[in-house]
Amino acid sequence: MKQSVTCFGSSTRDVFVRLSPGYFGGSLCFEQGSKVPISDIGFFSGGGATNTATGFSRLGFKASVVSAVGKDEDGRQVKKELQAERVGTANLVEEKKRTPYSVIITGVGKDRVILHYSGSSALLGHSHEINWRKISPDWMYVSGLHQNDTRLLGKIFSHAKKTGAKIAWNPGQKEISTGMDKLAQFMDCTDVLIMNASEALSLTGKTSVEKNLALLCLHAGIVAITDGRNGAHACAGGKIFSAKPFNVKVVDVTGAGDAFGCGFVSAVAKGKNLAQALDAGCANASSVVMFLGTKNRLLSEREIHSFIRAHRRLR
Repeated sequence: MKQSVTCFGSSTRDVFVRLSPGYFGGSLCFEQGSKVPISDIGFFSGGGATNTATGFSRLGFKASVVSAVGKDEDGRQVKKELQAERVGTANLVEEKKRTPYSVIITGVGKDRVILHYSGSSALLGHSHEINWRKISPDWMYVSGLHQNDTRLLGKIFSHAKKTGAKIAWNPGQKEISTGMDKLAQFMDCTDVLIMNASEALSLTGKTSVEKNLALLCLHAGIVAITDGRNGAHACAGGKIFSAKPFNVKVVDVTGAGDAFGCGFVSAVAKGKNLAQALDAGCANASSVVMFLGTKNRLLSEREIHSFIRAHRRLR
């Protein structure tokens, strides 16, 4: 029987723009009135809720989202793409503001530039529209809620306790900005906590991944920290595991964190050990960064195993 997961977070409409080779010269600067050549373009849905829900669905979970979009064409496209991925959209709230929109400029070196309109991303004002009675999954995956008010976070964690759902949490910058003192109470109820190295640094002030793992593991059951080309690390019960990244050609890194998160949590939920979960997360993230779009290409469980076998020797 399929395990179920409900993913909380943002939903966006994304356009990926890849600059033509040779245009980028070390700093990104466009002259007024200029016409800039691009080599590729793609339109996709994005945001933590849609990315992770799609990832879980492809990994064999019964997935649904709790998120907000606008009553516009972009919102309809986000919903259409989710439904095509067999993701439940009953709690995809529609509001008057426009759907969040991002222009991701790639082909500019190691990272990308994101122009973002937040629009309807904040769920707090719509929590009364969420049908909590229909949310009773095995897992709740909470990504960035884009607000430094913890009231909605409190409702999510309270509902998880009430229904017996396990919680995987990947806090966003807004949540992290509230500080360790406010977030500790939520971490204490978290089964799997996922952060990247810079987020962990912002939260704890410690530069060492090992120290952050040890500190955060005093609260959450399992802690995973991703560190780009330095790989990923996880801790549980005082034991630390690490995995090197796979050697792939990176086209765009957008969505890598969400891909790692759903790959890692999926493996944990299926009873895999932490070394296997790290490999699953790294494989899913490595696959996504090879293409434009945050969901291209999220892997099925069989594809994750094939990816690991094919790329293990290249580590």
